[in-house]
Amino acid sequence: MMKPALSFLASLIVIIIAFGIWAWNSETAQDWMLEKAVTAQMARPAGMDSYEGLKVFLCGTSSPMPARGRAQACVAVLAGESLYLVDVGAGSAQVATLGRLPLERLEAVFLTHFHSDHIAALPEFNLNSWVAGRPKPMTVYGPDGVSEVVNGLNTAYRLDSTYRVAHHGEELLPPKLGVMQAQLMEVGTMLEMGDLSITSFLVNHDPIRPAVGYRFDIGADP
Repeated sequence: MMKPALSFLASLIVIIIAFGIWAWNSETAQDWMLEKAVTAQMARPAGMDSYEGLKVFLCGTSSPMPARGRAQACVAVLAGESLYLVDVGAGSAQVATLGRLPLERLEAVFLTHFHSDHIAALPEFNLNSWVAGRPKPMTVYGPDGVSEVVNGLNTAYRLDSTYRVAHHGEELLPPKLGVMQAQLMEVGTMLEMGDLSITSFLVNHDPIRPAVGYRFDIGADP
C-alpha cells in the first residue's frame, strides 16, 4: 500500500509543478492573475469611498537609512473621490497597495524636493496606478528640477513600459497613460482642483533650494 501511495503523491507533485511552470509562462494565466490582483486591490476597507473632508495616511516615515518595517517618506491624502501623494520614497508603493488605497483615483503626486528617499517609488506608483485603471497620465508636481527627474525616469522605464503593453495589450494598459507628466509648481503657488486647494510654501532644507511643503484645504477659503 505504501508504494502506490508514494507513487500517487509523486505524480501529484509533478503535476502541480508542471502547472506552476505553465502558469508562470502563460500569458493567459498571467493576465488572469493580474486581473484577480487588481480586483482584490480594489476591494476597499471601510473609509476609502467618497466622503467630505480630508483623510491622511502615512505610507512611509523612515529616513534614507534602512529601517525595519518602515518605508521611506510618503503621505497619502484622500480628498473626496481623489487620491494625492506627497513624496514617494522607497517601499511606499507597496505600503499603499497593501493598504488598498484607491490608486485608480490617483490625481497627482507632489514632490517636496528631490532626495532619493522622496522620489524612488515614482515608477512603482506610476505602474501600479496605471494597472489599477487610472484614466489619465500621472502628473507629478514639484519645484524647479521636477521635469529633469520625471523625464529621466520616463526614459529609464521606457523599455519596461513597452514590454508591459506588448504583454498585456493596449486595452488594459493604454501606452499614453504610462508616461508621467511633470508640472512645475512655483513656491507660493495655489493649485485649485474643484473645492480642494493645494498651496506650495518654502521650507528650510539646506543645501536644497528650493525645498517646499504643501498645504491642503478643502471646502473653505484657505
